[in-house]
Amino acid sequence: MKSIRFALLAIAICGIAVLCARIQINIWEGQARVLATEQEAIGAQAAQLRDALDAMLDLETGQRGYMLTGEEAYLEPYESGRRNIDAALQRLNEMFRNDPIWIGEIDQLAKLANAKEDELDRTIKLRRDGDFLGRHRDS
Repeated sequence: MKSIRFALLAIAICGIAVLCARIQINIWEGQARVLATEQEAIGAQAAQLRDALDAMLDLETGQRGYMLTGEEAYLEPYESGRRNIDAALQRLNEMFRNDPIWIGEIDQLAKLANAKEDELDRTIKLRRDGDFLGRHRDS
C-alpha cells in the first residue's frame, strides 16, 4: 500500500514538473514571437532608412556626373533621387511616429537631406549657367 502511495506521489510530482515545463515553454514561445515581430519591424525600418540613403546617393551621383561632363543624361539618377527622397523620408516618419526619440532624428535627417538637395540644385544651376567657379552665388 505504501508503494502505491509512493508511486502515485511520484506520478503527481512528474505531472507537476511536466506542467511547469510546458508553462515555461509557452512563455519562451511568446517571447520568441515578440522578438520575431520586433526583428521584422527593425528590418523594415532599416530597409526604409537604406532607401532614403540610396536616394541621397542617387542625387549626388547624378549631380557629380553632370558637373564633370555637362551631359544632361547624367542627371537621370539625380532626378530619380529627387523623386525618391521625400517618399522615403515620409515612410520613415510613418514607421517611427510613435517613438519620440527617433522621430526627432528623422526630422533632423530630413532637414539635412533638404539642405543637401538645395546645395546640389545650386551647383547644377551654376553648371547650366556656365558659372563653373560659382562667382554668381547668392549672398
